[in-house]
Amino acid sequence: MLTTTIAWDNTISWSWEDAINALQDTLSKVSASIVRFPKQAPPTLILSSHDIPSKIDWDIAVNRALEMIKKNNSLLTKVVLARSTRVVPTTNIDPLTWLACLTVESENAYQFLLQPPDAPAFIGNTPEQLFHRKWLHITSEALAGTRARGVSMALDRQIELDLLTSPKDDIEFTIVRDTIRRKLEGVCEKVVIKPKKMIRKLPRIQHLFAQLAGRLRSEEDEFEVLSSLHPSPAVCGFPTEEAQLLIAKTGPENPCKLAC
Repeated sequence: MLTTTIAWDNTISWSWEDAINALQDTLSKVSASIVRFPKQAPPTLILSSHDIPSKIDWDIAVNRALEMIKKNNSLLTKVVLARSTRVVPTTNIDPLTWLACLTVESENAYQFLLQPPDAPAFIGNTPEQLFHRKWLHITSEALAGTRARGVSMALDRQIELDLLTSPKDDIEFTIVRDTIRRKLEGVCEKVVIKPKKMIRKLPRIQHLFAQLAGRLRSEEDEFEVLSSLHPSPAVCGFPTEEAQLLIAKTGPENPCKLAC
């Protein structure tokens, strides 16, 4: 189901009819793209690729973060540092084509594309759902800890057990799950966690996963939920303020700032 909001203003020569016609044109393009683009996408080669920050600078930032976490008086227990990769292809890639290609990863994941007029496109594919609401019932997901999938069923099972029993990943996952629980308890009558900890398998990786559900005290609490859950410890760190401060010190190019 796709729900759209239409805005029009006759005073600027953008009538209701113009808005409807523009929307219909866009929807027809999206529908055609999702069906046919994966088969029609032209072959594309990579001319160049480089990471920002470099591996050396990223290692320095990681070691600095570990030193801060280990300090006796430090409140910081988790921080997410990342790198972005800039790729130059041989041909321009249509954003809708790219989005359509992501449908092969669509199981247990969400694809999105945002592109303001005359601006770059922001495309993503994520297994994380911040929250889902139906009337007063709300659910959220805790996702943390990552392992690759195994090339065989036996190896995949071994990797799964390693993730489930890893103390380091359990700490990381518990921080994310308990933070979301506390946030929901602030606006919900009761919060239920079920399952408390299991594996969610994706085509190429697997994560620790838990689902949280509650009942909002009032309909107006939805925006409070949104502002309190984002950024979650899974994409920023914990506590949020301390993690954001450290991310800010790693350099203006750190891609984590987009999430925080």
